[in-house]
Amino acid sequence: MDISTITDTFDSWTDTALGWISDNGDWLFETLRAGLEGTYDGVLWLLQLAPFYLIAMVAALLAWRLINALAGVLAGLALVFCAVMGLWAETMSTLALVITATILALLFGIPIGIV
Repeated sequence: MDISTITDTFDSWTDTALGWISDNGDWLFETLRAGLEGTYDGVLWLLQLAPFYLIAMVAALLAWRLINALAGVLAGLALVFCAVMGLWAETMSTLALVITATILALLFGIPIGIV
C-alpha cells in the first residue's frame, strides 16, 4: 500500500471534519471566546486599577514569602524597571494573559488530576 493513499484519505477526512466544525461549531467557539476574553479583560482591569508601585510591592512580597528575599527584591525591581522603561501597559497585558491561562489550566487540571 502506498503511503500517499493513506495521507490523501486522512487529508480528505480532516478537511471534511474541519469544514463541518467551521460551519456548525461557530456558537461553541464564540461562547468560549467570549468567556475567555471576559476573564482576560477582568484580570487586566484589576491589574490596571492599582498603581505600579502597589503591584510591584505585592509581587515582591509574594516572591519573598514563597521563595526567598532575593527573589522578592528581584521581582520588585523587575516590575519597577518595566514601569521606568514605559512598558507597564504591555507588562500588565502579559501578566493578565498568564494569570488567565493559569486559571484555565487549574480549572481543567484539578478535576482531571482528581478523577
